[in-house]
Amino acid sequence: MSLFQRYIGIDYSGASEPCMPIPGLRVFVADRSTGPREERDHPQDRERTRNWSRNRLAAWIRDRLMEDVPTIVGLDHAFSYPLEAIDEEARTSWDEFLAWFEERWPTRTHAVREKCAGHQKILEKHRKTLRLTDRWAPTAMPICAGWEGNGPNVFYSSHAGIPWLRWLRHETGGRVHFWPFDDFSVPAGKSVVAEVYPRVFRRRYEAETTLVGDQRDAWLVCRWLKDRDERECLAPFLQPPLDEAERQKARIEGWILGVS
Repeated sequence: MSLFQRYIGIDYSGASEPCMPIPGLRVFVADRSTGPREERDHPQDRERTRNWSRNRLAAWIRDRLMEDVPTIVGLDHAFSYPLEAIDEEARTSWDEFLAWFEERWPTRTHAVREKCAGHQKILEKHRKTLRLTDRWAPTAMPICAGWEGNGPNVFYSSHAGIPWLRWLRHETGGRVHFWPFDDFSVPAGKSVVAEVYPRVFRRRYEAETTLVGDQRDAWLVCRWLKDRDERECLAPFLQPPLDEAERQKARIEGWILGVS
């Protein structure tokens, strides 16, 4: 039996300002009766669609998650830091981490680059530090790598996106399961937000699309989520083969859906 009725794949971007439309921010949506289709921003005051901005996309995601349609959203950025890079007081829960992180990186209102000053020491120290899930995904990059550049890379997308996760968590008021932080087991009928990494399954569908770049990656996420769920194969990916100590670590660091 399928777990969800709607599948959303997002290739994220940490470029520019939170309110600016970004070409690299792409969204694909599918449901049980239709395949992946691109979703564009539809501002009411404009006749034509435009690229998403991060704040417009966050509001759109919230509205979809508040609907009575079991939905899974796959976001292509890290949801947390390696445990070693988090201060002791912020390691007790993901919520504590989110508060700790946004105090240092208030990127719902500022560009990531504006906030790099003052963080160079910790970023340099952990530029090669991997989360447990990153070590299980051979091509995954450390979240603190690449901060000296001008993006796009995992550093910029993650540091731009994590505060919006905290905002979504607050806005949806417990209606949404943030996996695996709320547990690896997902209650029946509940919508889910999870971290994904398109490279994990890129070659499975490379013959099915002519899309490239950011569009391709958002399509891949959407396609994989729908495909696995319709084949009743998604549930095992929600329970990666971790021992109890690894599960506890992943409840703070996060886990990439599809890595097992």
